Amino acid sequence: MYTVVFSCPFSRSFQSADGNSTVVGTHLLPVYARVLLIGVYVAVVVVSVGGNSLVIGAIAAERRMRTVTNCFILNLAVADVLMATLRTVCIS
Repeated sequence: MYTVVFSCPFSRSFQSADGNSTVVGTHLLPVYARVLLIGVYVAVVVVSVGGNSLVIGAIAAERRMRTVTNCFILNLAVADVLMATLRTVCIS
């Protein structure tokens, strides 16, 4: 029987009496720092989606706003909304 042990330079590995290794403490940041980063990340996503949705709504609602320059801004806003929403799923 083979035992594969993955090691992380920031984790502690303990050898038990029967020869098996146990990895403990694989988190790089303390709990309060992770909670703070999650809160900041959620705030950035909410502000990004909200602000760009207002830009999309303003350009779509007002016919006078449909110029070539505003079409470029609309495309940037749509891309930013997609990045803010879809990237949230990929980062864990």
